[in-house]
Amino acid sequence: MKKTEVPNVLFDLGISPMAVGVYVYLKKISAGEGFCCEKQPSICRELNIAPATYIKYRKELARGFHALKGKPLIYVTERKKRSGVNDTTKITFSIFEDEKLE
Repeated sequence: MKKTEVPNVLFDLGISPMAVGVYVYLKKISAGEGFCCEKQPSICRELNIAPATYIKYRKELARGFHALKGKPLIYVTERKKRSGVNDTTKITFSIFEDEKLE
């Protein structure tokens, strides 16, 4: 059985339970790589949420947090195909399991 680890500080930041759920799912699909690239429709389908709802919680995770010295939990990079059409979104995690926050 595989495990998905999340930093304990996640529960001390005052973010909504749904944002925690989105973060945990993104960590799961990252498979420990520190980032994930997945198309928004796939994420929304897996989480059973509307795209606007996903974007709302993704923005909540991407804002700076005082407890993280102004860093967000995730960095969002919108990627486009050469034709200019939206492709995947790269989500990079700002906290790794071995990183100290103090």
